[in-house]
Amino acid sequence: MSYHTLLTRDGRRWSIQFGDYDWHVVNSERADYRRQYMAQDLKIITTADDQAAIDAAVAKLNGASE
Repeated sequence: MSYHTLLTRDGRRWSIQFGDYDWHVVNSERADYRRQYMAQDLKIITTADDQAAIDAAVAKLNGASE
């Protein structure tokens, strides 16, 4: 099953902020975060619904070797 996760970027690193099975719920949360972050510093990713898959996707965005 797909899981959607809202990420924020502070500087060069992406961090997990919120997740849900419903993309619309995550997108609504993203709209709330727009008060604090620029659009380019917010991202919704879709992965399998296990923590290892989410962590791997975030690590890939952050360039796993950093």
